[in-house]
Amino acid sequence: MNMKKMTRLTRALITAAIAFQTVALQAGPHVHGEAQLTIAMENTSLQIQLIAPASDVVGFEHQPTTSKELKSFADAKDALSQVAGLFVMTGGRCELFDVEINMPGAVDAQYDAHEYHAVHNNIVASYDFQCVSLEELSKIEINFFDMFPAILRINSIWINECSQGSQVLTNAVRQIHVLWLN
Repeated sequence: MNMKKMTRLTRALITAAIAFQTVALQAGPHVHGEAQLTIAMENTSLQIQLIAPASDVVGFEHQPTTSKELKSFADAKDALSQVAGLFVMTGGRCELFDVEINMPGAVDAQYDAHEYHAVHNNIVASYDFQCVSLEELSKIEINFFDMFPAILRINSIWINECSQGSQVLTNAVRQIHVLWLN
């Protein structure tokens, strides 16, 4: 298989994996204590996305109104931005390129109080890395449990140009072992 076809295939698989996880999140119940993690790897790009219930990250799901609630949002955003503490990578020589944190309710006032409380909000944190030798990445340790103890379980999926996998992470099992099959 030539490189151009491999790249198209990998992009299609990454898109399918992310779409599958998105559909599963929308179709399934909003489970407190449980987050979703997607890892996609291609060429020199490593993308990681975490989706977690807002209550597990900031302690509530409604729109923040008090100074204490606003501080909880700011603290969570700061913690989610501390990438070196959240991910420990073995191999690959990856450097953070971009972080995007979507925290519905922090500035979103489109819901009235009754409607807003009926919505179960998720916080989405996306991390983009550029790697010198991504094929040498062998392990990623996920440390969200230290910063967000209300997260008890992370359902993870990963995909690269050669293979894919899934794993349930807990406070006791935090490492994802990446396989590069040729």
